Amino acid sequence: MLAQSPAPFSHDWFDAHVWEIAVTFAIAIVFTVVSRRWVKRYRGRAKAGGDDAEGRRRRRTATVVGLISGIVVVVAWFVLILTLLKALGVDITPILASAGIAGIALGFGAQALVRDTISGLFIFVEGQFDVGDIVDLTTSAGTVSGTVETLSLRTTGVRQYDGSLS
Repeated sequence: MLAQSPAPFSHDWFDAHVWEIAVTFAIAIVFTVVSRRWVKRYRGRAKAGGDDAEGRRRRRTATVVGLISGIVVVVAWFVLILTLLKALGVDITPILASAGIAGIALGFGAQALVRDTISGLFIFVEGQFDVGDIVDLTTSAGTVSGTVETLSLRTTGVRQYDGSLS
């Protein structure tokens, strides 16, 4: 005979799960706050940098810190969601297996997404441009000129000279 788990949100349930949920939540909050501060600090340093090699290095560091912090925050909150689901009695094993299968399906079905992501990775590795650089990019919609404001593996945000963000 299987032992019954306590009803969700009952006193016994809180006794059994409050610490793991609280610790996971605290870790997610700390990662979010610390990563935002690091990103803000490195972006400030990047803006203060000039057009020399040191300024370019600072912009590149700010870009990489922004990417890594985004990944860390998403993973921390995903772990919190999985912890909550597990505490509510949901079997998370199929969710994790489905995530793996969905990743494979996305790899086959979203070839444009994969191609763009790989192109973005090469932009970072080769250092073609970083946040704060002034660029002229040729797109399918025409030429976009301005300052790079955001840069991720898939998208590049350019503040054009007229103030619009592309």
